[in-house]
Amino acid sequence: MPDDVTIPEDHNYRRWFYIYYTPENAKAVRDGMKAVKALYEKKNSEAYYRIYHDGFGQMEHYYLVSASAKDEVDFATTGKENEKVLGSFEERWEAFSQVMDYASRMEEYVGEMRPDLSYAPKED
Repeated sequence: MPDDVTIPEDHNYRRWFYIYYTPENAKAVRDGMKAVKALYEKKNSEAYYRIYHDGFGQMEHYYLVSASAKDEVDFATTGKENEKVLGSFEERWEAFSQVMDYASRMEEYVGEMRPDLSYAPKED
């Protein structure tokens, strides 16, 4: 992911990947997430994503990967380009399997952000 922590304004399309895991696999999944991040950094991937972790009081443990793009076509196009950047299937799977081997399940959701409904207080 680029060093800039803000996502471009026109990237309102989202794919959310919930990766659930059991408490006994917490360390292995965390280490796997670090391995995936290291792969992206090593290959200088330009894919936009954010990682969130479940909070106190959640019924299950999960990581949420939020990937952004301009639209569904842009998501598919940049996804294919990113696959080439990250290397062969075996190379990618070596990192991603460190997460997926310990995940109890995964859910994917698609949606769009609505900047027209956002609120920002007036600056004095």
